Amino acid sequence: MVLCCGLARAEPLAEILATGAESAAAAQQAQLQVERIAADAQALAAEERELRRQIDGLARYNARLERQAADQQSRIASIAQASAEATVLAREMVPLLERMTDSLEAFVALDRPFLLEERRARIAQLRADLDRADVPLAAVFRAVLAAYRSEIAYGEGLHAHTGYIEVDGSPRAAELLRVGRLALFAQSRDGATTWHWDDTARRWAAREDVALTAEVRAGLAMARGERPRGLLLLPVPGAEDAE
Repeated sequence: MVLCCGLARAEPLAEILATGAESAAAAQQAQLQVERIAADAQALAAEERELRRQIDGLARYNARLERQAADQQSRIASIAQASAEATVLAREMVPLLERMTDSLEAFVALDRPFLLEERRARIAQLRADLDRADVPLAAVFRAVLAAYRSEIAYGEGLHAHTGYIEVDGSPRAAELLRVGRLALFAQSRDGATTWHWDDTARRWAAREDVALTAEVRAGLAMARGERPRGLLLLPVPGAEDAE
């Protein structure tokens, strides 16, 4: 009977121990699941933060692209407007340059006859450039302004050059002396004959004046740098009232 009681008491204890072991195993398993869930939650949170960072970066990048696109559209509109204005300007510029060239040619024809070959060649080049498609209008405009500046520069200083003058319908080799645009003189190569340009008659007139011949000779030497500049006694036209 004692043995039977001992066996009867051992059975509940074994069951209790077995139940405790199962509970401990279940608790351990539950703890592992909790830890796994926590790790997954942390991974998801880190992934969410990374996605938010990428979304924020993409939003900023898209905003920058939108600003660039708006700026490009503005530039395109500005270029289109400038192109339209340039087309209008080109249509207006060509007649203006032609009128300026015509005025320059008329001025040279009415001016005293000096450096005519050079001045006429310059005008001919301007007309040729106006007809060329490969020469920009800006370049032609600069050339026209340069031609006007050259004509203005002719009105200053004392200048000498070798050329030909037309006397009684015949060309004569001569040394020309130009006093700005005040007066124009010529002297034969041997210095025997002196002429002055008569603006009223529009012709070369011979001057039988020994003093004038000497002054023109001295002026030619001064203009060439062969002697120091000094006072010259030369006749110049008087001032006239403009009509």
